[in-house]
Amino acid sequence: MAQDFNNKVALITGAGSGIGRAIALAFSAAGAKILVCDIDKNGGNETVALIRDHGGASTFFQVDVSDGGQVAAMVSCAVEIYGKLDIACNNANAGIAHGRKLLADFSEEEWDRVLDINLKGVWLCMKYEIPRTAQAARCRHRQYGVDCRTGRHRVFCALYNVQTRRHRADQNRGIGLRQNPPADKCHLSRRHTNPDY
Repeated sequence: MAQDFNNKVALITGAGSGIGRAIALAFSAAGAKILVCDIDKNGGNETVALIRDHGGASTFFQVDVSDGGQVAAMVSCAVEIYGKLDIACNNANAGIAHGRKLLADFSEEEWDRVLDINLKGVWLCMKYEIPRTAQAARCRHRQYGVDCRTGRHRVFCALYNVQTRRHRADQNRGIGLRQNPPADKCHLSRRHTNPDY
């Protein structure tokens, strides 16, 4: 990541492992302070330790993104610790093919959990993140989603369902929302890291 994120604060859900951890490490390497958010306490703390080992600033917050109260507390935590919120990456993902189970073999309860995390969870995060980022710097708000492809099932994280590419949710306040990148580009592309895009 070539861009400079010094003095920026990034909140990343699902950062306890996998793509979320890689995103957290990338933003930290570029200078951002990271609020690592995950339901997995051990994984989240491991990510924080990795960031700190490389000289970065990071804090862990345990959260179930399907719970509005927890999400509100998560966003407040970022502001209380670091003073603001500049960047949000809503990466938490329940997974539609966990254990490579076929879609038709999911129980109703399992499917409800997928929607709670992948759809409702992203909406809840945006609900509480957008006012904070708009308040922070009066600049375009950045939210990132991540595509997940597992087995024969391709699932867009719920950002796909609530955003369209280059959509501006609120022209008056200058808040810009971004759709997730293509599934074969699960890194932070130039489009996502260029502050003038």
